[in-house]
Amino acid sequence: MRTGIEVKDSSATFWWTVAAVLFLVGLSFFVSFNFLQRIITSHADTLATMTASVVGFLGFTLTIWQLRQTRTAAQAARKASDDVRQSFVHYDTFIELGRAKESLSALKILHRDGSWAIACDRYQLARHALATVRDLHVGLPASAQLSIEASIEELSRINRLVERYLANVTSRPPNAADLNTSLSGQIDSIHDIETALRKRL
Repeated sequence: MRTGIEVKDSSATFWWTVAAVLFLVGLSFFVSFNFLQRIITSHADTLATMTASVVGFLGFTLTIWQLRQTRTAAQAARKASDDVRQSFVHYDTFIELGRAKESLSALKILHRDGSWAIACDRYQLARHALATVRDLHVGLPASAQLSIEASIEELSRINRLVERYLANVTSRPPNAADLNTSLSGQIDSIHDIETALRKRL
């Protein structure tokens, strides 16, 4: 059996051991902290430079990204605007082609009835509608452009014939059947142009 003196010696040894361990841990922490502080102090300029470089790089990258996003948004807005404008142009084109066909159909009736004075106003309306289609620049093929120009010139020729008759330059009225054959061909050409435009939409 242990004596009281042996128990006290063992307890004292334990606490001295704990104290020594705590002292060594504290000393190690103190030395490590001082060493780390010296490193940070001696390299403060380098760390500051590195930090500034990283922040600058991130800022530059963010700026580039924002510029790309802005340009993409601007391009999308421009494309949407162009699409809307082109849609209005196509809409106006179909409206004017419809007006031209309506005027030509009315002219055929006026020719058959011999209403030459009224017909003169209709020639102008038909020419104006076709000229508007020509000037809208909807990307018509060359054949369609030539067809429109030919129709405008033919309407001008017919108009001159009727004006000469109304001014008593000629005694005989224009041949209504021949004129209507020409107008029917123009109506067919306009229909072909409308079909070509619908296929492009």
